[in-house]
Amino acid sequence: MTLEITHPEKPTEQDKIDDEDYMLPHHIDGVLPQSNMDISGIEKLELIEHKTPSAQSSVTFENLNGDTDEKYLLILDLGFDTSSNALTLKPNNIATDQKTSLIRVYYSSSSRTNASDIRIGTSDSNKANRCRSKTLILAKTGNYRRFETNINIYGVGNTTPINMWGWCQWSDTTTNITSLVVDVGDGTFTGDIYLYRVKTVCPI
Repeated sequence: MTLEITHPEKPTEQDKIDDEDYMLPHHIDGVLPQSNMDISGIEKLELIEHKTPSAQSSVTFENLNGDTDEKYLLILDLGFDTSSNALTLKPNNIATDQKTSLIRVYYSSSSRTNASDIRIGTSDSNKANRCRSKTLILAKTGNYRRFETNINIYGVGNTTPINMWGWCQWSDTTTNITSLVVDVGDGTFTGDIYLYRVKTVCPI
């Protein structure tokens, strides 16, 4: 690597580089050695689809290929029409061989919830609430598929927001994910749902 720094004026005995000219702009030429830079952890998001459900009980993202894409990010911001809603994610509309562990944090206490589905949101027993969540989906076959979710319940129904962190798994190791279904067991939801493809930026 070679970097060349050019001062705007040639210094003299009367006008040294460490006097007033030092404050003038400098021109720098050169190329950083990308081959020596570890940027393997840098990721970018590519929007697959943005859905705006209105009073719907489910939404489906189709034409996916989990083995090719490997990693997705699902972001939602929804309101519900009933006070008891558990929002789940069904790969290929399948709801078996799945588990969730949620840690629920209140302003003064916390609790743990276990479920036999992939839990990505809830109204927390008050239909005036809204739910915003982000779920990272590790979709490639070969191992248990993992779903890591961060849920926030907010709105006029809650004077204090509730935060939840969840770890979910699907123990089917061979079925390629070709669709994702966001589903509510009771009532309907309205709002925004975004599905992104997470791409890793590799060094040149």
